[in-house]
Amino acid sequence: MIPAAKMLWKGMERSQSFIEIFTHGMDGDDWTTRLEGIPNTALWILGHLALTRAYFLGLLTETFSADAEWGPVFRTEDWEPILGMGVEPQDADGFPDPATCREILGKGMNVVKAYLESATLDDLDAPPCHPTDPYLTSKAQVIVHMAHHESHHTGVLSMIRRGLGKDRLF
Repeated sequence: MIPAAKMLWKGMERSQSFIEIFTHGMDGDDWTTRLEGIPNTALWILGHLALTRAYFLGLLTETFSADAEWGPVFRTEDWEPILGMGVEPQDADGFPDPATCREILGKGMNVVKAYLESATLDDLDAPPCHPTDPYLTSKAQVIVHMAHHESHHTGVLSMIRRGLGKDRLF
């Protein structure tokens, strides 16, 4: 892995570790409890992160959720209306379960690592496979944004943990 790719990988590893840390010990109603002042539940956030990681990986590798890499466990068209950007908070009916979300997030990490292990500087500087965002003009920016986006939502997961009375993790 070239140095630039290593740096991007470290950011993704840290993002994944925060997702794991801040969902550790959650079970049952913890996933679907809506706390005052926090519009979404922990389950919505975990599902949203799985959905968006798959989206960002489509920009990076041309692998979309319905392709063989992801398998039949994930279908964007089913999740977008309930977990996509800007949706109104809602009950968890139809949400994927935490194990499915974790499986998708884990597969996503495998895809990122495989991509970065062979990426050159030219690969990282190349435009996304399906440019849709004027701010994401390179594949490296897609990875940086993916980690940044996830860090925002893991911060909210941290607040949910505290609001549920879970033990401090740090």
